[in-house]
Amino acid sequence: MMQSLAPGVSGDRRKSIGWTWGDRVPKGAMAIATAGKGDLAITIFAGDEKAYYARWVEFGTVKMSARPYFYVAWRAGKRAARKQLREASRRAARRVAGLA
Repeated sequence: MMQSLAPGVSGDRRKSIGWTWGDRVPKGAMAIATAGKGDLAITIFAGDEKAYYARWVEFGTVKMSARPYFYVAWRAGKRAARKQLREASRRAARRVAGLA
């Protein structure tokens, strides 16, 4: 959803949206949200070295108004994303424990 809402012509911002394990994000990126804890956390980010300006588009500047796209999408899908992460973690733990 974040990628479909991202404004722009070149697609750099759209391509810069992603996720990673833990809390490390690429240089120039901004962490949007983290679900989970420690190394098992998933961090969603926007921006990179090429699209470092993603945060300025999201929040605006003195010279331009905000055009939010990632927090809007995160708020809309946060509950479902956390539920899927919890369920996947439980399934994996059961497999490891030999209960499934």
